[in-house]
Amino acid sequence: MFETMLGLSSYIQACRALMIIAIILGVIATMMALFGLKCTNIGTMDEKTKGKISLTAGLLFILSGLCGIVPISWYAYNITMEFYNPVFGGTKYELGSALYIGWAGSALLILGGAFLCCSCKRNVQTG
Repeated sequence: MFETMLGLSSYIQACRALMIIAIILGVIATMMALFGLKCTNIGTMDEKTKGKISLTAGLLFILSGLCGIVPISWYAYNITMEFYNPVFGGTKYELGSALYIGWAGSALLILGGAFLCCSCKRNVQTG
């Protein structure tokens, strides 16, 4: 038990902060993607504007996935280093299902954001 949040390791505090940022970005991206759908009448009905909103939502999904995958990988790295350290005297942990779920979720965020970015129409000028 820790009496204060400042008693935790600095990398755990940084991991928590990055995960909170990832969650906030994911919620904002979801709302923006909802406004950018062609089937919604919320906001503007202009197709170019909805495309820009969808592109921004896709980029936010990618950024959210990156903000999620970095702390998960960092935490897994530290667990692995402590596990194989013969001098470490604390409790040794192993990689659990939460890390694998986090990796899969972050990969899906990045993949979904890339699909959303690729689905936006580009202005092609002919002539």
